[in-house]
Amino acid sequence: MWVWIAAIVVVSGLTWVVPETTAGRPVTTADNPSGLEETVKQYLLKLSAEPGMESWKQAEWTTYPLGPGTHGWVVILSKNGSEIGYMVLYATPDGAYELGEYGTGLSPLFSPHTLYRGLIRHELIPESADFAQFMKQTDLKDSRIYHDALFAFWKVNLAGRTYIFDAKTGEQLPVTEEQVDSLRPFRGQTVTVPLPDKVLDNFQRTPADPYENLSWLAQQPFEPDHFPSLKQTLQHAKRLLFVAEMFSGQVLKPFAIAGYQEWETAGPYLIVDEEGLRYIPYSTAVRHGHFYD
Repeated sequence: MWVWIAAIVVVSGLTWVVPETTAGRPVTTADNPSGLEETVKQYLLKLSAEPGMESWKQAEWTTYPLGPGTHGWVVILSKNGSEIGYMVLYATPDGAYELGEYGTGLSPLFSPHTLYRGLIRHELIPESADFAQFMKQTDLKDSRIYHDALFAFWKVNLAGRTYIFDAKTGEQLPVTEEQVDSLRPFRGQTVTVPLPDKVLDNFQRTPADPYENLSWLAQQPFEPDHFPSLKQTLQHAKRLLFVAEMFSGQVLKPFAIAGYQEWETAGPYLIVDEEGLRYIPYSTAVRHGHFYD
């Protein structure tokens, strides 16, 4: 539920509610809970030593809170004026913070720039809309809905209607606000990387485009009995796909698997290609979809 305050502005037939405070703004250092900034620095130092993340060294970052009840933050990284990646951090009961999913590329999870482009693409705001003006006129405080790496959405209210957008791609999803609100919380099952932890194994290769060959639609899925068998398949198969089945199969979301990263404590993460690379817990993937070779 969004709480709206103050004035109403009509732009090209769309009604935008303008909050008295710019709740869409990023969280500043002063707003961050104690210890969050130092934790971000530690994870940046650790991950920037991994292949493909060297650009994270000395990156700047902006922190946004995730939806109500999540006790999480998305940290969007940038360098030389361009976004280059993201991390999701969770608060733990003992007051520390742990790393959830993370990723690289120019379209980070929950990037306001991606949402802005998505709204223009779907003609929900005019092409002439200025990004800075959009951020001032749109209250995004409680619109980041994050259940886990595969159920991450923007919930946007415009002109009295609610729209659901994919948090990574900015594509509008054919689901309702009620469907999103009825999702069971996955927070208790989320895998996190504690500090200190170390990477035991890292494998990457060029991913195949899942839309180039749609034969997987007619195939039986490959069901690995444990992660080592998936590793073996990935290292030898020409391609390996993961297809998330969301909202009882109403939405199928195919990902090309580009590799894996194994942590000593947290266990394996799949590296999937989605407008950049996303590192998502293997246990999250097997809970929500199937693999195809």
